[in-house]
Amino acid sequence: MNNLTEEILTVDFDEFVEGNSSKFNIEEGSYDSAEVVGYSIVNATFEGKETKRVHLIWQFSDGENVHTIRGNGWTISANEKSTFRKEISNWFNTIDWGNVCDIFVKGGILVKGEDGKAHFELDKFIGKKGKLLIQKKTSKAGKSYAVIASISPCKNKKATFEHDSVPAFMVEGDDVLEAKLADGITVRRKEENGEEGGKEEQGKQNAPAPADTFEEDLPF
Repeated sequence: MNNLTEEILTVDFDEFVEGNSSKFNIEEGSYDSAEVVGYSIVNATFEGKETKRVHLIWQFSDGENVHTIRGNGWTISANEKSTFRKEISNWFNTIDWGNVCDIFVKGGILVKGEDGKAHFELDKFIGKKGKLLIQKKTSKAGKSYAVIASISPCKNKKATFEHDSVPAFMVEGDDVLEAKLADGITVRRKEENGEEGGKEEQGKQNAPAPADTFEEDLPF
């Protein structure tokens, strides 16, 4: 296991399974200039089989507050029915998988190793932008939470906002195999009284956001 800190985290069950991590209520709607500030790779079980899933960690501003939300779990797959392929195709604004792969290669995300196998460089997503469509769902316990319904190309790539800390459960825990955050992003924990705040630590394995070396015609 590859945790960001040595501490063991305890979080509310509903908070963990729902994945709604913002300190503020997220309203339904479209939010442009959302930015990927990190990712985590977690163990998951699908149809009785263990698998690994990638969650991008996004932040965006609604004009008043900065929100953090974890993306849907991706199993990296070229299968046209996979959530990964559907969301990536929408984000890149193309349904042609060949075009998607060209973008991956051009952006340094997909590389061919010396072993001839495809390697996915998740670090290259950090710092990239998109437009998020946020919708609300209701848990079995009757609680409302926000999810990313879709990702589309960013309209205003130059818009900026001050980043917030990331909730610890996104990047720590027994199910987390690997996690990285952009340089300067801290990890937020809950104090013993359950209130957010308190000590914020720099993730020990935080990776600096890569320089923006993508071409202007790429959909980030």
